[in-house]
Amino acid sequence: MKIRNGFVSNSSSSSFLLFFPREIKSTDDIIELLFDNDPNQDIEIEYYRKVKPLDLARELYQNISYLPNFKHHFKFIDFLVDRYYFCNNNRYVFTDPDHIKDGLFIHDHNDEFWNVDSNTWNKLNYLTKEGAKLYNIIAKKEREYLKSIKILNVSGLPEKFFYKINNLLRHILSHETKLELDIDKKIQKINMTLAKRDAKIIYKKYKDKFCHYADLADNQWGTSYFENANMTGTFKNIPFIKIPRS
Repeated sequence: MKIRNGFVSNSSSSSFLLFFPREIKSTDDIIELLFDNDPNQDIEIEYYRKVKPLDLARELYQNISYLPNFKHHFKFIDFLVDRYYFCNNNRYVFTDPDHIKDGLFIHDHNDEFWNVDSNTWNKLNYLTKEGAKLYNIIAKKEREYLKSIKILNVSGLPEKFFYKINNLLRHILSHETKLELDIDKKIQKINMTLAKRDAKIIYKKYKDKFCHYADLADNQWGTSYFENANMTGTFKNIPFIKIPRS
């Protein structure tokens, strides 16, 4: 299965596509467009702390990047692929009748870009579960093999032994690893098909906007205000799309 790097922490994190009416070039732009051009208002964030828009604008400005010609930008497509990777059956119950309407799965009743036929979701769910089973089988066999040769921690081995054991494990688990890779390819193919479909819809609707990308985690100072934007109303002035990664 696909292994993700980054945001390894106990805190939650999310990625965003933010659609501004112009390119963000300064903190002043953020204050104007997100905070109604009022830098002196008090904004309450977690633990009853109050901050000024300038502090939040600085924090956001450090974590966003502009995606010119976003329809063809790799981050735009990768973001949409990741939507389906992270928001799989481990996060949502796709059989919930409240989320099925006319044979379509609807992630959020107000989000027109998540309408996918339920057969596709069922296929994704099945593949994800099968991949998880294989992952557990591989992990168990690895532990059993290492235990049989009396090794508890491969990371402490000299480099030549580390690679030798890795090669042995690759040979022992070649069948399971191949099945796992095959499943991951199928999942990514479906994800890419859905992402390209979404890209066309989103670009058509927001082609006159300036798309920005942001990674935000709530262990960063003040960014729980951004990361939990659905609840705080942070981006109420602009269209945005969010992936809850953890």
